[in-house]
Amino acid sequence: MPASGNVVLAITKDNVDAPPTLFKTYDTSASLSSCTIWQVARATSAATTFFKSIKVGRDEIEFVDAAFGYNNPCRILIEEAKRELPYRGRMRILSIGTGLGDVVAIGKTRLSIINALKKMATSSKKVASELDRQYGDDGQYYRFNVDQGLHDVTLSEWDKASRISAHTRNYITENEKAIRVFVQNFADMDPAGDRHAGDPLPELHGGTIGQEEMRPRLSPTTVGELGGSSGS
Repeated sequence: MPASGNVVLAITKDNVDAPPTLFKTYDTSASLSSCTIWQVARATSAATTFFKSIKVGRDEIEFVDAAFGYNNPCRILIEEAKRELPYRGRMRILSIGTGLGDVVAIGKTRLSIINALKKMATSSKKVASELDRQYGDDGQYYRFNVDQGLHDVTLSEWDKASRISAHTRNYITENEKAIRVFVQNFADMDPAGDRHAGDPLPELHGGTIGQEEMRPRLSPTTVGELGGSSGS
């Protein structure tokens, strides 16, 4: 595996209960080596009822997105990092959510039970909580997720982009201190870079870090560089 890589997840349409397939930039397996970037992008974003599934690879396996059980891919990416980089030390894990969802309640109807099961299957909250308990106390795990205003925005409501942007900007402003702590921690982990521990950070502007580009390497293991997206 190279010093850094990207990974996205998808699941087979024929068995959505099976472990996810990891499409990797460093993968050399014959079955997936012919996949193009656009095919992988289609596979990992093929949300059921919104986009068609896609057949890719040598065997033309049909894939959909990994929302069922893997909307938060961090646990899978951590396992991948440990498997590919067993000699590395501490990790730095950055998890970015898409907005905290509403509580999952069950009513008196069958439909409410079905909806609750659907929310549970696609929720990323459980994985986020487990990882925070496991890695959050020693500076290895950071989770940022808009905590109010987006719980009722669905995948199909593209016309609410301005509302999403407004709540995200407010969240960044309110959590600037925590974000700066993460950036400091993330930047200091690169012993080969030009920036050293204790150097002042560039100014934060609306969630971007000035004009300076941070490129931390996988030393120690940087799960954030192993790609993947996380859900609510």
